[in-house]
Amino acid sequence: MEETSFDKFKGINIPLVLASIFVISFVAACQQIATPAAGEAMTSPKDGMVVLYVPAGEFTMGSTEDEALAKTHEFPQHQVYLDAFWIDQTEVTNAMFAQFLNEVGNQEGGGRAWLNVPRTDPQLKLVDGVWSPKPGFENYPAAELTWYGAEAYCKWAGRRLPTEAEWEKAARGTDAQIYPWGNDDPTCELTNYDFFCWVRHSVSVGSYPEGQSPYGALDMSGNMMEVVADYYAADYYEQSPDRNPIGPATGEFRVAKGGSFFMHEIDVRSARRANVLPTGSGPAVGFRCALPAEN
Repeated sequence: MEETSFDKFKGINIPLVLASIFVISFVAACQQIATPAAGEAMTSPKDGMVVLYVPAGEFTMGSTEDEALAKTHEFPQHQVYLDAFWIDQTEVTNAMFAQFLNEVGNQEGGGRAWLNVPRTDPQLKLVDGVWSPKPGFENYPAAELTWYGAEAYCKWAGRRLPTEAEWEKAARGTDAQIYPWGNDDPTCELTNYDFFCWVRHSVSVGSYPEGQSPYGALDMSGNMMEVVADYYAADYYEQSPDRNPIGPATGEFRVAKGGSFFMHEIDVRSARRANVLPTGSGPAVGFRCALPAEN
């Protein structure tokens, strides 16, 4: 019997083929969508974090030698080009970190547990095999965790730790602002910093909306010092590339940015650099994640 045109398609799952064509067409259509606007938001399906868009382009990183509060490891001030990326709007919270721990457990990195649970008044604790935040502290930034714990969380959430350059651009924008809100000195209405404000501990994320960055990121000054992906080197800016720098190849310490609730005006500047042991932890160190725009 002569083969008909229809016989050529026998054995082929037509609905599956059509569905595949639809998916391919949909993805292609999405790629034609206009580039998001600066500060445009989307929500992570994994942990519910709002992430904000930071467009590609140059920004000013570091400090000049005539800035009164600047430190030598912030020199020289230099221009850096970054590809577009997304940054978490706030620090990762206790509720989010508890979800992570309940899925993967409190594992180790560098020979230390990701989360170091304090002996007294912990904000996160394990009861009957379930991690949960202390009531009323669900929206506080996760603390007492190591750099390895922060890295593992971001990977679990489908993101990664931001580079130091990404963090600083998200904090200060492209106009070389000293602080996320601009160049005015910090106040207790703009950020949770210094014991002068009489807070003396971390507070719920997003409590200082007037101190937001040019892209809408919150708490990038004060509240919690935040670890980033980079190794720390005091002289790194003297040799760093001008496109998408990722820090030194090796090192003993990791960079931390933003200052915290007990730090002073000098420490809550966007260009301020600190260094922390990746196995260390404390009540004033947290983190946020980032995501390359192409994802």
